[in-house]
Amino acid sequence: FRSTAGHPSLRYIAAVLLGCACAILCLPLLGWLDLVNIVMLFLLTVAITAVWLGQGPGVLAAFLSVALFDFLFVAPRFSFAVHDGQYLVTFLVMLLVALLISHLSSLLQQQVHKAQQREQRTRILYDCARNFAGAMTRGQVVATLQDCLADSVHAGKIALYLPDAQEHLEFSDSSGRAAPSIPERLVIQHSYDSGQKHITAEFAAEGCNTAYLPLRGATRMRGVLVLDLPPVKGERMDERSYFLHTLSSLLATALE
Repeated sequence: FRSTAGHPSLRYIAAVLLGCACAILCLPLLGWLDLVNIVMLFLLTVAITAVWLGQGPGVLAAFLSVALFDFLFVAPRFSFAVHDGQYLVTFLVMLLVALLISHLSSLLQQQVHKAQQREQRTRILYDCARNFAGAMTRGQVVATLQDCLADSVHAGKIALYLPDAQEHLEFSDSSGRAAPSIPERLVIQHSYDSGQKHITAEFAAEGCNTAYLPLRGATRMRGVLVLDLPPVKGERMDERSYFLHTLSSLLATALE
């Protein structure tokens, strides 16, 4: 379902189909299982929906399961009327448990996603450090940086600005990034002069940010790395700070 229901509307349709499928499978079991066991099957469906399709479809599955259970299994059947008031407690508990399962499943998916992002960041930094160790020229350093970030969701287009003999920043190399405008050149120069990192959306494509990372070596500034940062679902910009700081430190050391 996750692979075929990537679009939000399709995920909700899949949630409805899962709930209806559970009800259809449970109908022949009505004479064999108690209603409390049928409730457990509906809760299992809600849990599966939340894990595979996300929190929103899981919440929809929770309400749908309560409605289907009331309509198909609680007397009088094929009606939403309830003669036994005790079933109102059953519906309430069933709904609360289903919503809790959906919420916890969503939190679990978010933690898994964050762990995968941290693993990817660690792998990228390890590859950069290993490949920088074998770089002997400035061009090899730039090529290594581009290779390390080529398959990364953390950076789109990149550009590197290095000082010449007169300490004037010169465009060195890029990965498809256009030449900066005069206002952006001032930001790059200020980052180099002050040694401060800047992250702004002013010069990036819509929905993206641009990071200006000063490359501080052991003896002096070595340049500025510019990265366009596309949005990453479930990750705040400040969560990338450690990754960007470590990457710029590795690059500065390699250049030095």
